[in-house]
Amino acid sequence: YLRIADGFFMTKQYFLAEKYYNKAIQYNLFDTDYAIYNRSKALGLIGEFALKLELLIQLKDEYPTSGYYDNTLADLAQYYKNTMKNDIALKYYHDLLLITKDEKLILDARLSMGIIYFNSNKVEEAIQEFLFIVNNHQNTKYFKEGLSGIQSAYTSLGRIDEYLAIVDKLPE
Repeated sequence: YLRIADGFFMTKQYFLAEKYYNKAIQYNLFDTDYAIYNRSKALGLIGEFALKLELLIQLKDEYPTSGYYDNTLADLAQYYKNTMKNDIALKYYHDLLLITKDEKLILDARLSMGIIYFNSNKVEEAIQEFLFIVNNHQNTKYFKEGLSGIQSAYTSLGRIDEYLAIVDKLPE
């Protein structure tokens, strides 16, 4: 069932993919964590967010050693960020940062945390998240977003000179 589901997923037939991932989960023969994770992806693509959330929580709780665990935490954090449950989102981002070595997940988490903090008027915390990206990951796609976040944060505080000092220290 997994390969059939994957085929449907790759051809953007998400309703059918979800159905076959579900069958693979029910049989529970092998790669159940893979089936759960990909079913959650398919459900998100067809707008079934409540069921997607249930599956992500199941995966988090039942498969803590899964290769999909880091992505599961990231997806949970993103879900809660998108539904404006920022405290829960921040918890999942913090949990993710404690365990992952994946640079993309780390930078996505830091950027998202910065945005949540900024939008929650916790500007100093936002600056710290954006600075982490700008100071440590200048050759990534996240750099410009981090720099933009710093600019917005310092502008909102009326501390443009501090932003300009950061920009001046950046390599050409």
